[in-house]
Amino acid sequence: MRKIFYLLILVITLMGCSSNSVVKSNGNPEWIDNPKVKYPEGMYLAAVGYGSTRRAAEADAMGSVARIFKTDVKANTKFTERYSELEVTKQEDEISLFSENTKDIFISAEQDLINIEIGESFTDNLGKVYALAYIHRSRTADIYDEKIIQTNEMVEFYLDKYKSSQDVLQQYAYLGVASIFAYQNQNLLDQLAIISPMEYQMIGVENNYPKINSLLREIANQISFSVQVNNDENEIIANSIKEIINEMNFNIVSSNPMLKIQSDLLYQDVELDRKEEFVKSEFNLSITDPNNQTILSLNEKARTGGINKAEAISKSKSAIVNSLKKKLQIRIEKYFDSLAK
Repeated sequence: MRKIFYLLILVITLMGCSSNSVVKSNGNPEWIDNPKVKYPEGMYLAAVGYGSTRRAAEADAMGSVARIFKTDVKANTKFTERYSELEVTKQEDEISLFSENTKDIFISAEQDLINIEIGESFTDNLGKVYALAYIHRSRTADIYDEKIIQTNEMVEFYLDKYKSSQDVLQQYAYLGVASIFAYQNQNLLDQLAIISPMEYQMIGVENNYPKINSLLREIANQISFSVQVNNDENEIIANSIKEIINEMNFNIVSSNPMLKIQSDLLYQDVELDRKEEFVKSEFNLSITDPNNQTILSLNEKARTGGINKAEAISKSKSAIVNSLKKKLQIRIEKYFDSLAK
């Protein structure tokens, strides 16, 4: 039924466009200014890109298609990276989850879209290359249907795990992974709504990310951390750690925590033939679980200098704080992801 609907749109659109000229007076194809001439809007999403090479033009064209979604689909880089690091293998009734090495992953807008194709290309008299990228609405909607349903199965799998668990740390782990897949499905559903509004209405899969994320915050409030940093004058590093933990919606307590954060900060004078003063610092952090087992550790070493020792130490602490902001939340999330195996 859907394919007949799209076919009728295509026939009507082609009849309306049949009188359009293919080449403009300047010798450029008309699709450069009006992609709908080649790929009618009822059947396709299309956009033109340009560059000094064909490869650059094609990349720009794919980016132009992606920008059609920009106001409706906002990628959360952190969630996209976590999703890309979750390789899921299902064997009978068991799902194993593996994490790759930690690394910065940049996913451009066009890589978040599915089934973008390159159609025509053209080089003008000045050597400027144009390319036309498009998404076939009907065929792409079929792909989105399958991917959304499969991803929703993963969401339901981890929600069932959450419901059957009595351990709050395990519950948080299962909900955390469920939220990652739910976020991915939210993006897929938003994209499908643009590609095929009719299919979006028919798919019957709910966007349950907001509900899962709200539940995740509630469970996080039941998980407590204690923070102890030795040799941390003015508690600059301790306060930074507490801020990160609070931003993850966990609680900070002074006694009977579920998870303990303990760290040491050591300094050693460095003698250099310079008028500034230098120190070598080493920062060690560990987190232990209710069984007093170390679940993660961090180690940072640096050498900093200043007009005096106090300034050198201050710079060292700033470097440690910046490192913690980049790494600590990611490492904690990886620990909980590992619990979902």
